[in-house]
Amino acid sequence: MIGYHNARRWAELIERVIDPEAETVPPGFLLELDPPEMRFLKRVKLWSTGDVFVAAGAAGNFSRMQLANPVAPANRTASIVVVKGIGIINKTAIGAISIRGDSAATGGAISPVNCLDPRQPIDATNVPGVRPPDQTIQNNNNQLGGYPLDRAQVAAGADGYGRIQQDWRDGGGVGFIITPGHNLTIYDLTAAEAATFIAWGYTRPAEAEEFD
Repeated sequence: MIGYHNARRWAELIERVIDPEAETVPPGFLLELDPPEMRFLKRVKLWSTGDVFVAAGAAGNFSRMQLANPVAPANRTASIVVVKGIGIINKTAIGAISIRGDSAATGGAISPVNCLDPRQPIDATNVPGVRPPDQTIQNNNNQLGGYPLDRAQVAAGADGYGRIQQDWRDGGGVGFIITPGHNLTIYDLTAAEAATFIAWGYTRPAEAEEFD
């Protein structure tokens, strides 16, 4: 076994990503923290959606924003998307937000998220776009699809974020992991309300063994 017998999770990481027969950690392979400017060099793309406005729908309908990680085509490396924060900005009325996994696809136009590093090339939409995730919005029904992951009550005029991510200001936060074929959706549960959502996180390429 690589390294210390009491550090099995680090050993498994090395075995999966580097080599099952590895006896040492490769030089420069950081198991814990590294400066954010180094992540781009490891093909880790830090991103933000920016503020995403969703107009109010008809009576009874919920505004929502979805982040999806589609299954990669055969000629493209699969990616893992980690959403470190997701929430609503300046909510109009007091009410709840719901964060759910694997809701029905929202449909509509797909927008890239914006890379936080200007070394990312400018794409056809004239932004340093990162895909996945594919960002879409919807306001034409009141269905809460998928399964619940988080929920929070938000005061009128306030920003609101999920309870799971309450420690993001301190550099922590659990994060929501989106593997290929899955999605994450945030809902404004006040019907017929315009909403402005935001999310941030990172995307990185993944090895096939990571999905076992």
